[in-house]
Amino acid sequence: MALALFGVVMLVLRSLAGMFARGPGHSRRNVRDASGAARAARTGELVRDRVCNTFLPRERAIGLTRSGETHFFCSEDCRTRFIAGATRGIDAA
Repeated sequence: MALALFGVVMLVLRSLAGMFARGPGHSRRNVRDASGAARAARTGELVRDRVCNTFLPRERAIGLTRSGETHFFCSEDCRTRFIAGATRGIDAA
């Protein structure tokens, strides 16, 4: 009984830790955007966030143009992580 309770508590704690580790830019809304890709495709063009691979409508994306290429992001956090990776010479794709 105690082992089962311990397992349930650990699952809840891991779930909470995962939510906080992703940060505010990775809400459940972004997950729904990816799973509802077919519905969103009917209403407009989808773009992919190069950091977390979330698909979202172009009109809701945060854009960044570098070297003539436009990159799209689901949140400021992903945009900042991409910029930080690019300045260190790391391909953020």
